[in-house]
Order: sequence, then C-alpha cells, then structure tokens
Amino acid sequence: MQTCMINDRIPIAETENSIYTLRHIYIASDEHEKLFFTPHYAGHYVTKKSYAIRQRVCGDTLLLMTLSGRGELLYREKTYILMAGTVAILDAETPHSYYSLEEGWAFKYIHWGGAMREQYTSHLQKKSGPMMIPTSPTFLNVIEHTDRILAMMEQPQLGVGALLSGEIYAILIALLGDEDCCDTVSELSRQLIGNSITYIKTHYREPLNVDQLAQRCFLSRPYFSKLFRRVTGIAPHEYLLLCRLTHAKQMLTESSLSVTQIGAAVGFPDASSFTRAFERYYGAAPSKYRKNRS
Repeated sequence: MQTCMINDRIPIAETENSIYTLRHIYIASDEHEKLFFTPHYAGHYVTKKSYAIRQRVCGDTLLLMTLSGRGELLYREKTYILMAGTVAILDAETPHSYYSLEEGWAFKYIHWGGAMREQYTSHLQKKSGPMMIPTSPTFLNVIEHTDRILAMMEQPQLGVGALLSGEIYAILIALLGDEDCCDTVSELSRQLIGNSITYIKTHYREPLNVDQLAQRCFLSRPYFSKLFRRVTGIAPHEYLLLCRLTHAKQMLTESSLSVTQIGAAVGFPDASSFTRAFERYYGAAPSKYRKNRS
C-alpha cells in the first residue's frame, strides 16, 4: 500500500519565516522502501532572512538545490555557503543546520531514502564533499527531475513509486556523471576560482596554503583543487608557487635585497625552500640567476 499526502504539516516556524512554502510528503510501503529510492519529503521554499533549520536528524539523504540568494550550511563542524547553482548532499543522520543569509533565499529539496542510499551518498561526498557546483546543464537537469518529483507527489497515480524512484536515480546519475565530465565549467565555478586567483595575487606574501584557499570558497580541499585545475589547467599549489617565484625573479634583478630577504618577502618560510623551488623552475639558484642578469 502506498499513500501520498500533499503539502501537509509544514511546521509553523518554517511558514512564518518563509515568503513561499511548498512541501509534499510521500509514504511508501516497507517493501517499496527495500526495493526503490523513495522521496519522503520534497519541496520548494523562498525564505525570509530569519529562516533557520537546526539539526533535523533522520535516516535520509538531503539534496538541497539553491535557485537564488544565499544560505549557510553547518555540517560536520564546517560551514558552507549555499549559492545559486549549488547542490548540497547531506547524510541527514548527521546533525546539520542551514540558515538564510538574506531575504529571498530560494531552494528546492528532496529528503530521500531506500535501497543503496548510504552508498550513493558516500560516493558523491567522497568526490566533492557535501557541496557540489555542477555545470549549468547538469544543474538544470537536476531541477527538471526535482520538478517532476514534485508534480508526481502532488497528483499521485498508479505505479508512482517506481516512477519517483526513477527520477531520483536520474538525479544521482546526472551528479555522478558531472563529476567525471570536466569539459565544461559553470560560471559560478569560474567566479569562485577567479576570486581565488585574485586573492593569491594580493596575498602571496603571506603564509598562504591550499587549505586556506578552499576554506575561503567553503569547499573541501579535493573539490577546490579539482575545480581550480579545471578552470586554470594547473593545480592551486603550483599556481601559488609560480606567483611567488615570478615576483621573486623580478626582485632579484630590480632590488638589492638578499636572497633570504627576497624569499621571505614572497612568502617562502626559509631560504632553502626558496632556493630549491627557484632552481627547479628556472634551472639555476637565485644567486646564480641574479649574477647572470647583472
């Protein structure tokens, strides 16, 4: 037996802190839960700035797709910014919270469970962390399948359980396929990496590292590194190193500072690490390079 309840029992705290709320609830049989993916809750919210969900824990996976505006996610003691075009993937058995950072944060979501839920969730998170920035076609594809799920839950028909499962499966395949397809890059990804490049160029003198750059984008280090290489063709640590060495090379020919002073001025922790890196890239130690250019 399968039943569907429409837009029912939305908590007052959510409706009072939202401009628009739509939520559908689907209840499936135990047999269905064992065989298929099942969307237990799905909805579309446009929030007020006061909107907040704190540590809603259940045995589902949450997919949260931001359409516009900005929200903030706290998950496994890390904070992520939810911007338009992002997809958050959360194991809802883990305590989590998300908040609106501005009036009009709009998102669609699916709480789903069923066969292989944990395995798919774990696989997605291993590659991207809890937040993905898919390409624009993939994001639109995910939203299209989400809208189909909402429509099916609103007007359930015979056999809808299998159809709902198919739509969730299509979303997962789209996200998994996007992770493996690196030919196109979303505008949001380009913007994030562009901001990181600007930050590197203005802060290369500081003890900067890839972990800090990833944290500024609210991304995991592996996912940030993959996006950075996808946009620039080079790993972020290599880009930072080249930025430091380019400035060091200029200082060697235009200043009277010592090699140790120049290395420190461009962000190297000591003279030996500066000398090794410089020689590896330019084929000569800094002192020899300076002498040859004088």
